Order: sequence, then C-alpha cells, then structure tokens
Amino acid sequence: MEDYDKGRPKEIFRYSCSDEKLSFDYRELPSYCLNENLRPGPLKYGKKRPILGLKGGIGKYNRKVFTEKESKIRMFLLTLLVYESINNVSYPIEDTIDKKEIEILAHNGRMIFANTATRVNQNRLYSYIGVKFESIVCKTNDPIDSSHCKLLLKGKYGEWRFKSVVEIDGFRRNKEEQKIEDFSIKERAQRYTEMKLCCISDDSKIIEVDNIRSKKEFIEFLAKNVKSFRLKVKKWLFQSYFSREDILVIGIRDGNVKLICYEEISIEYDLIPYIKEHYDELYNLFINRESTLNDAFNKIYDGMIALREHEKDVFTLNTKTLEVKKVEKGNGYGGNELFNDILIEEYRIKIEKNKDILKQCSIINQEQFNELKMKSMIDEMDKLIQFLKV
Repeated sequence: MEDYDKGRPKEIFRYSCSDEKLSFDYRELPSYCLNENLRPGPLKYGKKRPILGLKGGIGKYNRKVFTEKESKIRMFLLTLLVYESINNVSYPIEDTIDKKEIEILAHNGRMIFANTATRVNQNRLYSYIGVKFESIVCKTNDPIDSSHCKLLLKGKYGEWRFKSVVEIDGFRRNKEEQKIEDFSIKERAQRYTEMKLCCISDDSKIIEVDNIRSKKEFIEFLAKNVKSFRLKVKKWLFQSYFSREDILVIGIRDGNVKLICYEEISIEYDLIPYIKEHYDELYNLFINRESTLNDAFNKIYDGMIALREHEKDVFTLNTKTLEVKKVEKGNGYGGNELFNDILIEEYRIKIEKNKDILKQCSIINQEQFNELKMKSMIDEMDKLIQFLKV
C-alpha cells in the first residue's frame, strides 16, 4: 500500500513490567512461532485438529486492579521521565485511548490523556482467556500476573507532536533460537504482533475451518461468523497501525471457551485490502487518518480551553463525540485532587521544579537506569568530539 508508514509513530524506548517493577528492555516480550496444526485449512496426514481449553490456570492468575485514587498512567509517566532524563528531550504527549470516556488535563504545554478503567468489575474469565491465548501462541507457561512489555512511541499528527505507550503482545520469529536482539530495528518493527481472540456465533460452523485455504478466506469466515465484525476490524486496524504492530494473530474459540484454530494476518497485505474491498467508509477514514486525528486533537484542545478556569482542572472526554466536560469539585474528590492522582509525584516534581527524584523510585531498575544515563553521557561526549574535529 502506498504511503503505508506515513504518519506512523516510531519506537524510541521501551519498558518491561513484572511484579510492579520496571526495567527498560524487552525481557517481558515473548516471541512466537505458529503451530501449523492449529492453523485453519485441510488437516495434514489425517491428524485430528487439537482443541485447547482456555480456562486452565485461571486460579493462579492475578491481574492488576487499580484503586480510584491511583494513576492509571504511572508506568507511562515514569518511562517518559527516564527517557527524557537520558536524552534531554520533551514533547507534548498523550497516552493510548481505548475507552468510551477518559480523563484529560493540560499541564506545562502538554495535553495528557489518562484511562479511567480500574478493572474492578471486569469479568475475570474473559480477562484471563485473552492472556491465556497469548501464552498458547507464544508457548509460555500459564499466565500468573499482568507482566508485559510496552513501547514508548513518538509521532506527529498534523501540528500535534506526541508520545504514547503501547503494549506489544508478541514478537514473530522464524526459528526457535531467534531472539529480538538478532534483528535490525527495521526488521524488529515488522515483527511486533497484536493477538486477538474471537468467539464464533454458531459452534456448528467450526467444521468449516478445515476448508479455509487462504488468509482472505479466513477473514471472510470471520466476517460471516463473528458478531460485530466490522467494529472489531476497525479497532484492529487502528490499534495495530498506530501501535506499530504489523501482524495480527487471530484466534477462534467456541462457546465452551476452547481454542479451535488461529491464523497470522498482515495488516498491510491482508487486512487493509479486505477493508478496501468491503468497507469503503472505514478505508477512507484510514486513508485520511492524519487529518482526522489532527482535527480531533484541535477539537479536544479547544473544548478543554473554553471550559478551563484553573491550571489544575481535570476534564472527561467522550471518545465517540469528542465532547469535553470539566470534573466538578465535590464529594471529596475535586479536580485538584484528581489532578495530583493522575500526575504522579515524580512527574510533577520533575516538570514543575526541575528536580529529578527518579533515584528514589523503588520500582525502577536503578542499576540499569544508571547504565543508560552513563551511556547517554558518553554518546554526547563522542558527538561533541566529532563536532570539534570538524
């Protein structure tokens, strides 16, 4: 597709989180190589298709649940501070938006978006089977907690420069011994993968997966048998594209929560051609993605500034209508208090007082942080030496 990468954000940093501890590497990013017996199509050598349960191990799984007065973007802000501390740069930022309503504030020339979901009432089973599916694809142990790897991205939509963090589900390799460090930056970017699990609406259709002979036929099967498929495709397209994930691994499960098969789909070469052929409105929205996002951010900013009375006002944003409303003070949870909940102490002290307290942050891998800062200083010194030579 012409200009496929135009406007896409670029990876500039990353972090891994395990047991609420941050390290700035890929250690929590699993790799995968597809099991051919689980792919759709005619069975090979008369073998029976393996059907795998997705409930196993749920008793040991503990997912992070946020309290009401806890920043949902703490890890993002800490990673941003580490990156900017190492590289001495800063730009306006935003965090990934994937909810009907989010919280938004303006601070020091930046618009900051924060999720509102606490996961308190989230269905534990449906939360688990998604990560269980990822563990099956990547051939890892049953998931125990919400360890993950996220990329820090930098991009520009029209006049809006931004940084955001996105979670990567997996990394495609070609052979067992390959590691992420074995690939160039360009190759690495082409192997980041988003994994999605779908439930087909009629279990009697399961037998049809044996007749699928191409990836186009796989997508057509999903379109016929997965509820609200067009809405799912829209989310898959924009989430994967702006998260720098060029690959989708889509799994099919039945009503008994068992995995039937999965297939690997290219966003550029499989999904977008299908969208172009079947969903004109969605395809045009994708083609005009940069101007659409620029207009959206302008509308959000104008709406927020029109209502803003105090520098610590917090707003809610309806992501469907882009309507902005100010959080009114009251019930002991006013805008100022909410402002401090969202913007963690380390971030506020650094931005407002230009004082770095990251060395006091217990969840950061301090040894690694110091090594990164030292490397940055050496790199800057080398650049200065080269400049003086010229």
